[in-house]
Amino acid sequence: MDALAGLAVVHVTLIGLELHLADEHSSQARGFHERALAIDPMHVETRILSALLYYLVDQDYQRAINEIDPLIRQYPTNPDLLDYYGWMLVTLFQFERAIEVFDQGLKASPLHAVSHLDRGIALSFLGRHDEASDAYRMAEKFGYKVGWNIAYFALAQDDVDGVQAQLDRGREAWFSVQNYTLHEAIVAQMKGDRNQVKAILDSLQQESADQLGTAVIQKAMLEQNVELALSYFEQSVQKSTALSIFFRNPSGAFMAKFYAHPEYERILREAGLDDESIARLEFPPLPF
Repeated sequence: MDALAGLAVVHVTLIGLELHLADEHSSQARGFHERALAIDPMHVETRILSALLYYLVDQDYQRAINEIDPLIRQYPTNPDLLDYYGWMLVTLFQFERAIEVFDQGLKASPLHAVSHLDRGIALSFLGRHDEASDAYRMAEKFGYKVGWNIAYFALAQDDVDGVQAQLDRGREAWFSVQNYTLHEAIVAQMKGDRNQVKAILDSLQQESADQLGTAVIQKAMLEQNVELALSYFEQSVQKSTALSIFFRNPSGAFMAKFYAHPEYERILREAGLDDESIARLEFPPLPF
């Protein structure tokens, strides 16, 4: 049972990480979930998977919250469970609450690398950059590549030097060579060097239309095609909630036209991720 449900959790997590394969993983995760429910519907892994499916795939955020809340009360020291809930809270812009959840998980498991990373992201959104840097250092110490994360928040503040500092660390500090190269182009654009931007973009392999994520959205913005960027964003959000957090931070000149476009708010509203929809969600008090 543990292996079966655990494999299902892997598949549903991949929905968020590999958006271009979301349909395949969604189907597989649901299949494993049905089998796990038939064996033991109350097993912790089965219930975690239920919450993740409601959240990532169905985008029924209230149902996901209601499913996971009793679990964190029953298993308040399960680091994976707490990280899942913490990240759910981050994507719903509940940063302070998310940090409390990550802190609880890290008390139980101080070496839980992804909790350090996700905690750093939550702190960055709150502007607590010194604390975020400490969290990123811990995540990096345990094997995560955090160059993109740090550069993302520098970019949101129009901090060209901050983005460049992460590029200067080399590709090995980034989880994706493609993202590294795109940020070289972004720095060139922020410096007004369109010839360099074009040269870098020409060096990148053409993306397939169904490969979604932050990279293709940023690439479309570099090509000054806001409508295409928004189209990729809508497709990505329709497939999974996980990406949305990195495009819910309307600041920085590079993405200004993206955030100002009327289609941006429509996409969020239809996904239930606009401010009014999130304000209607009910978050039970944390048990710790």
